[in-house]
Amino acid sequence: MKNYLQSLVGKKALVTGASSGIGKETALWLARSGVQVCAVARRENLLKKLQVEMPETISYFSGDINDQSFITELENNNAFDIDILINNAGLALGKSLFKDSVDEENDLVLNTNISSAFKIAKRALQKMHIRGSGDIVNICSISSHEVYSGGAVYCASKHAFRAMSKGLREETYGQNIRVISISPGLVETEFSEVRFKGDLEKAKSTYEGYTPLNPRDIAFQVIQSLQCPRHVNIDEVIILATDQAGASRVKKK
Repeated sequence: MKNYLQSLVGKKALVTGASSGIGKETALWLARSGVQVCAVARRENLLKKLQVEMPETISYFSGDINDQSFITELENNNAFDIDILINNAGLALGKSLFKDSVDEENDLVLNTNISSAFKIAKRALQKMHIRGSGDIVNICSISSHEVYSGGAVYCASKHAFRAMSKGLREETYGQNIRVISISPGLVETEFSEVRFKGDLEKAKSTYEGYTPLNPRDIAFQVIQSLQCPRHVNIDEVIILATDQAGASRVKKK
């Protein structure tokens, strides 16, 4: 198997949403695999803690990907001149019915999950075309395949993200650029805490009564996809907990 897997040593990666959850775990796994990782997130204090774990292979930029000046800062510091993009940053806010949703919150979800993620993918892809190689891993969601009550905006944003990913695949095949979509189900991270605006009890209840996925489960799939030989492109992977059968179908004890 070792002779089959591609080494990642010496590659450069950009990981968004890297301060916690899937982004953090993927950044650490990449760094431990010999990749020079640029971690991006808003919370500088958490990025500093991440860097301390692997100081020789992890650097970071703290800022909001919805801020165009921050995107420009990343460009000016060659953060997009990479071999691997882990396009992970995203969020959901609330789970109210669409008629009761808050416009400002909807805008933030759409900007983060679509507009900003698209801008990052575009800039990384431009550099990959120049280099003649690269890997783009878009962290989608089971919600990019299904919809559920109370998730109209979030599901719409993730459907758009997955559609972009598939479009990039159509535009890059045969060019030594791989586009990979990873669609997790319920993963126990800060996602629900953010969605429910700091209501820890409500967030915790999302993961009670069954064994959810954890960030390492997803990072493992990301690394496996990247280590495949160059002629293998893992177009799409859906990862669910054993007790989950879809976006809104979970067997709780």
